[in-house]
Amino acid sequence: MLSKWIVDFLKARKFRVKVNGGYSGWQNVSSGIPQGSVLGPLLFLIYINDLMECCDESYIYVFVDDAKIYRHIQCPDDCMLLHYTLANLQSWSQKWLLSLNTKKCCVVSYGRSVDKTVTYTRAYMMLGIIKCNFRHLTIPTFVLLYKTMVRSHLDYCCSVWATYKKGDIEALEKVQKRATKILSSLRHISYPDHLKVCKLTTLHYRQIRGDMIEVYKIVSGKYDSAISPTLIISDTHKTRGNDLRLQKSCLK
Repeated sequence: MLSKWIVDFLKARKFRVKVNGGYSGWQNVSSGIPQGSVLGPLLFLIYINDLMECCDESYIYVFVDDAKIYRHIQCPDDCMLLHYTLANLQSWSQKWLLSLNTKKCCVVSYGRSVDKTVTYTRAYMMLGIIKCNFRHLTIPTFVLLYKTMVRSHLDYCCSVWATYKKGDIEALEKVQKRATKILSSLRHISYPDHLKVCKLTTLHYRQIRGDMIEVYKIVSGKYDSAISPTLIISDTHKTRGNDLRLQKSCLK
């Protein structure tokens, strides 16, 4: 009886579109689940329940209609296993008529070596867009555009790739120096004065501040202890300080 009730719930459904007070003709719903219904999410989970089985060779995270497949690549065999998983996923989608939207699919790789020049290039590209499209900028408008379009690229994941070499720090800061020169009213003063007028800080300072925030989140239990690094609180009270001082040995 339950299965028949669900079949009746899904079959012979129709839809129409309302635009500017007018309605289109009724059309049959050939796929998908009823939006806004209580059963919709449950039926979708049942429908993709065996998705995990086709990804045994790799790892997969699924949230609603979004899935992420990943694998630690250490040798050519790992690459083959990842390709095998993707082939299984494609076969699964064809079998159950749930085609993948390849335009929304993307690939990202994480490793020890990071090409920071890609970050700089994107930031400079955004800076060029600002220069081409905004001829007369006030300082508040510039700061808003800079923070949104340029600095966001320089700040992204900075706590992970953490620039610490002098040459990299200077290359990073050079982007902000060039950005502040867009304002003709500031060209006659020094870079430190640029920052004061725009109420900005150096990018190196922002990275140090970001690192301090991350450390506080770790020692105060804001992150899952199973995946966060171990930081040992100092048990000495010989000098002034706070209760979250760390042992120097754990910072090496």
